[in-house]
Amino acid sequence: MGIKRLDVVRTWKELRSLRRSATGTLDEVQTIQMPRLRWMVDHAVRHVGLYRSLFPGDAARRLQHPDDLLRLPFTDRAVCRANPIAELLSSDPPPGSRRISSSGTTGEPSEVLYSPGAAWYQGILALRRDGVRGLRPWDKRCEVTSLREGPRRSGIWELLDRRFMRVPTTRPPALLARDVLALRPVLLAGHGHLLVELGEELDGAFRPRYLVTYGESLDGVTSDALVDLYGQRQLDQYGTAEHGSVAWQCTAADLYHIDHEAVLLEVLDDHGAPVPPGETGEVVLSGLWNPLMPFLRYRIGDIATLADRPCACGYRLPALARIWGRTMDWILDSRGRWVAPQRLWIDHHLERDLVQGVVRRYHVRQDATGAIRVLVLPYRDLPADFANRLQASYRRLLGQDAMIEVVPVADLPLHPSGKFRRFSSELVRSRDAWQSESPATPW
Repeated sequence: MGIKRLDVVRTWKELRSLRRSATGTLDEVQTIQMPRLRWMVDHAVRHVGLYRSLFPGDAARRLQHPDDLLRLPFTDRAVCRANPIAELLSSDPPPGSRRISSSGTTGEPSEVLYSPGAAWYQGILALRRDGVRGLRPWDKRCEVTSLREGPRRSGIWELLDRRFMRVPTTRPPALLARDVLALRPVLLAGHGHLLVELGEELDGAFRPRYLVTYGESLDGVTSDALVDLYGQRQLDQYGTAEHGSVAWQCTAADLYHIDHEAVLLEVLDDHGAPVPPGETGEVVLSGLWNPLMPFLRYRIGDIATLADRPCACGYRLPALARIWGRTMDWILDSRGRWVAPQRLWIDHHLERDLVQGVVRRYHVRQDATGAIRVLVLPYRDLPADFANRLQASYRRLLGQDAMIEVVPVADLPLHPSGKFRRFSSELVRSRDAWQSESPATPW
C-alpha cells in the first residue's frame, strides 16, 4: 500500500505540532501529556486485564498532575511475564499492527505489539528527531541491526524505508564495509561495538556525516575508539521495545532530549519519590500512544540523571544528562582480536527451534585465560546436539582452537535492577588486555 495523501497531511500537521511543543514550556507540555495519560489509564483499566486488577477503577480521575502517578503501583517485566499476553492486550491486534521483540536485557526477550496509530507516531518522532539533527527525509541512512527484516511497511515508515538500508549483525565486517561503501549513507547507526568493528574495516575510506549509537551504555574505550575511527563523537539514542523512542541527543552531543509527547518519564529515588534536577534515580516510563498494549508506571531497570541546565543547543525542557543502561564487554578471539559481543548472541548461531522455548537465559563468560563458558538456564533439558552445534558455530567465529564449554545451570540471577549482563570478559577487563595491541584494533 502506497503513501496516501491523507497520511502525508496528517503526518505534516503532527510534525509541526511536535516541533512547536519542543520549544514550549513545561506547563505547555504537561497540558499535552495529562489528557493523554488520563485517557490511557482509563482505557487500560477498562480493557486490559492486568490494569483492571492492578489499578483502582477511578485511577484516571485522580490524575490531575504528573506527580499524581506516584499513587499508582509499578509494573515491570516480571509482572508482565507473569500474565498471559491476552491480559496485556486491550483487544485483538488490528490490521497494520507492528510486532517487535525486546532486546532481552533481562535474559528473556519478549514480544510487544504496537497499534497502527502508535507505529505511525513512532515514525513522526523519528522525523522530528532527524529534522532537529539536520537530516532530510531523502538522506540515505544505514543501520547495523539485529532485527530481522519484516514485511514491507506502509505509511510514513514506507517513506523512511525508501532511503534506509538495514544490514544484519550476522554479516561479516568486510561485507558490512562493502555495503556501506556502496550506499555511502549520511547517517550510520548501530550498537557501538559493531560500529567499531565496521570502522576498523573501513579504515578511513568513508566517514558518515552522522554516527548514531543505541541499545547499550558504552564504556570510555569504545566511545574513544568511535571518535578515532569516524572523526566525530557519536549521537546516542535511548529507547525501549515497550515504549519506542524515549530520549536522544541532538548534534550538540550534550543532553538527551525526552520525547515528552509520547512518554511520561519519571526519575525516582530509592523511596519512589521524584529526584530533583542534577540527581540520579531509577527510570519509570508511562507510554501515551499505544492503547493496544499499554505499559504504565513501568520500571525499565535503567538509571538516569536529570539535567539541571539547558542543552547546549538551547533546548530548555526537562532532559537527561546521563543514562546507565546495559553494558557488555568485548570478547577476545583465539588470536587476540576484539569481537563485538552482539556476534555471540545464541539466536544468531542456532536454529530457532533450538532456542525458542528452550533457552530461558544465558551468560557468555570469558575468563582471564581466554576460555569461554556459556552458562545456559533452560526451560527444559537441552537438546542432545545443542552444545556441540553452539561450540562449532562459536569456533567458526572465534577460532578453531578457542576453548568453549556449554554448561546448563539451575539459576542465573538477575541484577537487582531487573537487567541481565549477558557478556563478560575477565580477559578484556584485565590491565594487560586493555594495554595489548591487536593488529585489527588501532586503539
